[in-house]
Amino acid sequence: MTQDEYLAQRLLPQINWYSQRAAVNKRWHIYTRIAVIFLSALIPLIAGVDFLPVLKNALLGSLGALVVIIEGTSEFLKFREKWSQYRSTAELLKQEKMLFLTVSGGYIETGNAFRLLVARVEALINAENAEWVKYVKE
Repeated sequence: MTQDEYLAQRLLPQINWYSQRAAVNKRWHIYTRIAVIFLSALIPLIAGVDFLPVLKNALLGSLGALVVIIEGTSEFLKFREKWSQYRSTAELLKQEKMLFLTVSGGYIETGNAFRLLVARVEALINAENAEWVKYVKE
């Protein structure tokens, strides 16, 4: 595989994938945080209003249950952690690409800069995959 093929067929798609996954997890993290805040704020508001006790109790119980479900789902799916990890990996891959293309950092005076790039990129991807396996096992 040539340098240009590797950049186009492996590195760029990996950067895009990690960036997209980071964006999706960021959105879900923000949505769940806003939902929990909003629903939690409604509970004391509704509790302070005097209306049909049966309806009021059902509404308060439902809101409380929704807060627990959303919070539990967010914690279980680890939106915040995945957002951070994916963003970090994407940025590290971008950094490696930039250092390689500008012959900077560890790529200065290297006998084979392309091999070093491949080794570093694959190590980053493997480290991320190891984290995923650890997450799945938990």
